[in-house]
Amino acid sequence: MADYKTIFVIRGDKALLGSDHNDAFKIEPGEAQAPDDDGASQYGGSTYGDHGTPAPDLIPPFILRITTDHLPQDKHAGFMIGRDKHKCDILLDDPRISEAHLAVQLMPDADSLVLRNHSQHGTQATFSMQNYSKLVRETFAVMRFETAEIAFGNNLRVQIQRFDVPANWDHYYAGYAGLDVDNPPNLAFLGLSTVVKTTNASKRPPVYVPDRRLGQGAFAQVFKAIERYTGEVYAMKLYNKPQEARWEEPEMLERLKHEHIVRYVAYIRLQGQPAQLIMEYVKGPNLEDYLDPENGYPPLDMADVRDILRQLLDAVSYLHGKKVVHRDIKPDNIVLTQRSPIHTKLVDFGLATGKKAFSTYCGTRFYLAPEVVRRQKSNTPPHESAQCPARDKPFPPVKAGIVNFDNSS
Repeated sequence: MADYKTIFVIRGDKALLGSDHNDAFKIEPGEAQAPDDDGASQYGGSTYGDHGTPAPDLIPPFILRITTDHLPQDKHAGFMIGRDKHKCDILLDDPRISEAHLAVQLMPDADSLVLRNHSQHGTQATFSMQNYSKLVRETFAVMRFETAEIAFGNNLRVQIQRFDVPANWDHYYAGYAGLDVDNPPNLAFLGLSTVVKTTNASKRPPVYVPDRRLGQGAFAQVFKAIERYTGEVYAMKLYNKPQEARWEEPEMLERLKHEHIVRYVAYIRLQGQPAQLIMEYVKGPNLEDYLDPENGYPPLDMADVRDILRQLLDAVSYLHGKKVVHRDIKPDNIVLTQRSPIHTKLVDFGLATGKKAFSTYCGTRFYLAPEVVRRQKSNTPPHESAQCPARDKPFPPVKAGIVNFDNSS
């Protein structure tokens, strides 16, 4: 199976899935059953010998594979599943199934996937990774590597299994959005969806499910998170210990509203669980990664550098006007969400403070204010993580054409 292209697969009985209407999605004879196939077929002979016991008469599931070579009839609706061949991309030939029963809806800008119910009776589904079973009446997110078992009635089921984000997802995104597929979208296009959205039209509280880990620090981990009922993507900061979940960071972020600062969404504390700080998901490379020649990004010219500095100084000026000091401005914490025109976001307020007076050393070596380095040298021995700028020092490294302060002398 060309698993690097696979978005999801559907497993079920051949009588249900084997219609000629589904020919474009059928797996060719001899092709691997699934991207995670371990090579030992559960339908073949036993590797341990039969000891005189006849092999069970098992019928392998019929499999349809939906890849980045396929586009749905209606890109807004997604891949429609039901028994009406005129309405559906995937035909399930059984009278117990609605004409248009459900859709697998792609959200390429968020790298997420949701099941959307279209049946007046709802769609009964069990989600393996979320360990959750429910009657879906609107939408429900499917996590990476998750299997959703769909029950249409007694002994009438299919499995929808999602895998990782396909390798050519950006190229597919361009075609899905109706752009020129021979010219995949750049950062400017991929960064359009940075505005925080409301979670859903109903009054149910949002539920954020951690997905891929984005980073880890001494006191917290940051995950890409999916809102369960909408499939919208956010960043989730999970504090390692309850005492580390201080109120200062979410309280500061909640009152900061600036186009070049990551946006606050929610702060959630549930008994017996790590506190969750939910923020907008800022998509794009940070400057440290962007400026690394091994990553192959196009170089920044001086006009780009001026734009980055102007936006960063604008953000820092706004912070100081709100009596907030970031205390850890560095290329790792500046995300390039658009390349043309340049648009950046300042992230990670874990060391920020709104106190009038502070003396704790914190931050990152080589990216702190000169007076702090002088004070550190005179009062304390050098330490890899022991810096705390008395003022923010927002300058990218020398690779961007800007010389950073050298604290070696």
